[in-house]
Parts: sequence; structure tokens; C-alpha cells
Amino acid sequence: MKSVYNALIMNDTGLYHIKIWKGKIPAKIKIFLWMTLNNANLTKDNMIKRKWQGDPSCYFCNQPESANHLLFQCSVAKAVWAIVAISLGASNIPRSLDQ
Repeated sequence: MKSVYNALIMNDTGLYHIKIWKGKIPAKIKIFLWMTLNNANLTKDNMIKRKWQGDPSCYFCNQPESANHLLFQCSVAKAVWAIVAISLGASNIPRSLDQ
């Protein structure tokens, strides 16, 4: 897996480079998106892989927490996406980062 630093400085033409690094969005959002696409965010499923002993459940709905769950499948995330969609006049709600 490439580091964030390498992704920022390399003249890469890959999927992440085109969709994230060339976008006109703040750097902290680019880094968050890159980390999410590389499953590198410290969600509970990733912390358990690093020997964390805490509860793996989502704080909001008690389902197992992962990046996909936290951002798209949790009932709270779905409500947030619905509000965003209504505010922007969109007709669909994303169900994954690929959308």
C-alpha cells in the first residue's frame, strides 16, 4: 500500500490519483478519502486487527463497525446522507464509496 506522502508527490495516473489527488478539495478531505479507499481509517474492525480489546460494535446501532458500515450502512449515516441528498436535490443516496 502506498503511503499518503508518496501519493501526494508522485506523478501517478492511477484511479486514486485521478479521483482524489487531482480534485479541487481540501487536503484533509483528500487524505481521509485515500485512507478510506485503502481501509486505513481507525474504525473498530481495523483497531481489532491491531490487538485492540474494545467493543467492536457501532456506537449508534450495535452492528460490527467498519468504514463501509460507519459511512454508509449505519442507520445514522443513512439519515445524514438522506439530508444531504434532499439539500442538494439529489434522488439517490450512496451505499458505498464507489458511488
